[in-house]
Amino acid sequence: MKLSVVMVGDDAKDPFRVLGDAYLQKTSRLLAPQLKTIHEGKRKSKASSFKAEEDEAILLLKASAGSWRIALDGTGKAQTSAQFAHALERLLHQGKPITFLIGGASGLSPSVLSQSSEIWSLSQMTFPHRLAYCILAEQIYRAGEILRNGPYHK
Repeated sequence: MKLSVVMVGDDAKDPFRVLGDAYLQKTSRLLAPQLKTIHEGKRKSKASSFKAEEDEAILLLKASAGSWRIALDGTGKAQTSAQFAHALERLLHQGKPITFLIGGASGLSPSVLSQSSEIWSLSQMTFPHRLAYCILAEQIYRAGEILRNGPYHK
């Protein structure tokens, strides 16, 4: 089974990215998540921000084609860590690749949200996308520990 995260932003030296990568590397073989990044569009005005969001949407959808898409958005389904783990487990048992989608500075476009299989929320708060990646990576690691009854979650 394949689990991936597709994120807007490709700064491998960003501290949140480094920490998120460390969590993904520690994650159990059961989940073995992979990170794919796409280039962040330029935002100089409202019009260029809309264009950047649409350009990012095309790349996000292309990178997640054929998978069960889970868009991360503040309007999505809120869950506890245990609920997150069990929802992820349910999806993994379906056998289809799963891709979490993290938008850029403007969030995810309506086209990405409408073409996603599910919309989940990490919080009702707004986070920078690199911090959202770090939080998601930790929750994926935690989910793996919950599912294997490991010590991390206890």
